[in-house]
Amino acid sequence: MPGPARETNREVARQLVASWNEHGETHLPESLLDERAVRFFPHPLGLAARGGRPSPSEIALPREAFPDQRYTEEVVIADDKYAFIGWRMEGSHRGRLYGRRAGRGDRVHVNGADLIRLADGKIVEHWDYYSKARVHALARTGQLDREMQRQLIRDGLMGRNRRTGRRRLD
Repeated sequence: MPGPARETNREVARQLVASWNEHGETHLPESLLDERAVRFFPHPLGLAARGGRPSPSEIALPREAFPDQRYTEEVVIADDKYAFIGWRMEGSHRGRLYGRRAGRGDRVHVNGADLIRLADGKIVEHWDYYSKARVHALARTGQLDREMQRQLIRDGLMGRNRRTGRRRLD
């Protein structure tokens, strides 16, 4: 039988998804965060992320570009310390994205996951496994050309070649 901490942790993960549907995909509600909260992948939690605004140090699919974006839970697994949530985002590319022209309404869906460590019902650590899904969304909307790849590399939003350590275009 699940313990109370496990059920609380499961509910906090579900509240994250509800928050993204209301405020956008980079929103982390203050009410769910411990004051010492740390965010991993790709950056530590800062004021921009705490205020619910996208951080310039991560690839994001902002509501302005995908005004009808909707997140749905696919799986939630929780114990007394951690909660894992796998989710799916669907939306239509209608607005400007990274300074590019507005989309034509192409439907996009991506899958991602978040892992959170909790203490007393508050998030103390957050791992975001959505970067690859965001890059896939850029590719699906026709945005991930060489110029966009160079911009993402220049901004430190795309990684390095594992074998050589050099930044490269995929």
